[in-house]
Amino acid sequence: MTIRSKLAFVLGVSMLLFIALIQVFGRRVMKEQVRVQEESTVRTDIKRVITLFEEEENGFVAFTESESFRADAAEILDPARNRSLDSHKVASVFLINQCDIIACADPSGRVLQARMFDRKSGGERAVPTDFQARLDMIKPLRETLSPAEDFSVILAFEKIPHLVVVHPSLKPPPNAFGDGLLIVARKIDGTFMEQLGRIANLPLRRLPTMKIGLPDGVKAALDAGTNRFTTAVRAVSEDTISGLVQVRDPGGAPALVMSFDAPRLLNALFNRSWTLFAGVFVGAVLLMMILSAVVIDKMVVARLSRLAAVVKTIDSDTDRPGPVPVEGGDEISGLAVSINGMLESLHDYNEERRDLIQRLESDSLEDPLTGLYNRRGFLTIGREYLNLSARNKTRMHLLFLDMDNLKQINDTFGHATGDEAIVRAAEIIKSVFRSSDVKSRLGGDEFAVFPIASSIQGLKSSLGRFHEKISEFNRSGICPFTLSFSSGVAGYDPENPSTIEDLLARADKRMYEEKRRKTENDDRA
Repeated sequence: MTIRSKLAFVLGVSMLLFIALIQVFGRRVMKEQVRVQEESTVRTDIKRVITLFEEEENGFVAFTESESFRADAAEILDPARNRSLDSHKVASVFLINQCDIIACADPSGRVLQARMFDRKSGGERAVPTDFQARLDMIKPLRETLSPAEDFSVILAFEKIPHLVVVHPSLKPPPNAFGDGLLIVARKIDGTFMEQLGRIANLPLRRLPTMKIGLPDGVKAALDAGTNRFTTAVRAVSEDTISGLVQVRDPGGAPALVMSFDAPRLLNALFNRSWTLFAGVFVGAVLLMMILSAVVIDKMVVARLSRLAAVVKTIDSDTDRPGPVPVEGGDEISGLAVSINGMLESLHDYNEERRDLIQRLESDSLEDPLTGLYNRRGFLTIGREYLNLSARNKTRMHLLFLDMDNLKQINDTFGHATGDEAIVRAAEIIKSVFRSSDVKSRLGGDEFAVFPIASSIQGLKSSLGRFHEKISEFNRSGICPFTLSFSSGVAGYDPENPSTIEDLLARADKRMYEEKRRKTENDDRA
């Protein structure tokens, strides 16, 4: 995979991950902010509901503390009068003051007389069976009051919440009750909620105090704390958000739960605008990544490609390559400078090697049959190469080659054909190995090449090309014989130097080991 392909892959994956992060986490964060803003608005509405509820409570207290109401209450509760609640005058007391229960109790809180009027049907009803028990809950409050104080609480009679007002003294003339408590209760029903909701401009409704259907988290929020009012907000759906208010009775138990729904306008606006925003954002990110890819390709990939093209020619080009252009002052420019320094050193090394070859060409170091160096020339030039290798701290390899079937060729076709086989082998050696390598016919059917490579990879590549050329020659059939070689290799390490004779001896030994393996394989075949 090329650098450009990797760059395209990395940028593509990065873009997809970035888009996924924006779509999942970015949308979630923004949606959470929208929800917080909507909750803030709902909590403001909740505060307004509580304020209006307390105002309704205070107004009910004011209605029932007047002297005229006290007189009417005393008359209604007087057993001696036994006034019927069906009469227009008595019913108007309940209707005008919007109350459902009127009662009196002695200073200890024991109910002496109580009557309940159904404002919907217009007739009297039985007082709730738990009226006395629920009133007993407010004894601790009543006992702390001075004779002139009154107070109000929320109590649930037979599971129906009532707004209850207690006036500490009942002395309206002309009654004979004396000191005691006047108790007035107003049912918190649909009419009450509708009236309060109309004032608050909210669709208020009353929920069961068991909070059936509410999530556990909302129940826990409403039941937390000990204040009279506790509140909670919950998103019902993508379109609706609810506000909840719970009112406790004096015993701390839920007596009333109110709720209202509000449209999620901000959420609807967010959902409509998110698609457009995400599309524009993704387009911008895509454009930015494309521009980044173009810039990276121009500033990095293209320059590295030029460097790679120059470095690729170093092994095959014996002439001095042109300098790598140095652009800017970044790391790639530093690499170009280093490569130029390496090319300069390589040029100097090649020049020194050419000078050495030219000096020795005038000597009688050439094999007359093949035109390759003879043993003397090989050893002489090989020593110089070892000296260069030691100075430059570079590794080298010596290749020893031996024809496997020269005696057979001589015996079958004659020595002239045997000489032709040696010449053909020399031509293949010349075509495969570099002109700067020392190629020699050591004598008879033995050849040597030095140095053939500085690395194992280069060594394998050179041997592969040599055997491929031999196979091509044999397949061509231009000569009546086939060529076959056994080879041995010895490496030179400048950290552990050796002589050219040592290298030659080691390579020769490894060549005979290969020849012996071939013979054993042929015998088994």
